[in-house]
Amino acid sequence: GPTYVQACYLQGTVVDSVTGAPIFGATVEIIGASDATPASTGVTGEYGNATLSAGTYDIRFSAPGYTSRTTIGVALSNGAIVVEDRALPPLTSVAVSGTVIDSVTSQPVPFAHILLENAGTFFEVTADADGIFSIPSVFEDNYNAVVGQWGYRTKGFPRSEEHTSELQSH
Repeated sequence: GPTYVQACYLQGTVVDSVTGAPIFGATVEIIGASDATPASTGVTGEYGNATLSAGTYDIRFSAPGYTSRTTIGVALSNGAIVVEDRALPPLTSVAVSGTVIDSVTSQPVPFAHILLENAGTFFEVTADADGIFSIPSVFEDNYNAVVGQWGYRTKGFPRSEEHTSELQSH
């Protein structure tokens, strides 16, 4: 007859390391377990995950707005529940502001659209009538920036470079 194997269970809670508040939507991955899909935390920060293969695994915890952390060498055994709680430090938040100007005339570009994105996180804003924009709270990181407006060529700026946002009219 068939041979049945009980799963190796992993469960716990993911919280903010500063406030202690539960983190909703954090991802918990059993690295190297081919049969385990990433688990997401619920509103209470709790998660549950499992694999059929006993062994020692690294567990990666990540969430938007937080620094990812990995717990090394967690032993999982068939039929056993292992509790692995984790606190994630929040990313530093900064304000981003500037003025979008026409690269030919050096005049402000009214109502230009600005998009900052990286790895699934994005911030989008529209400049005012004077080309001025402000995003009050952006997680400190490197972003791709795209600046555009009707009547101008859209300009992209790769990550990790500082730029003056200038658009060229055409």
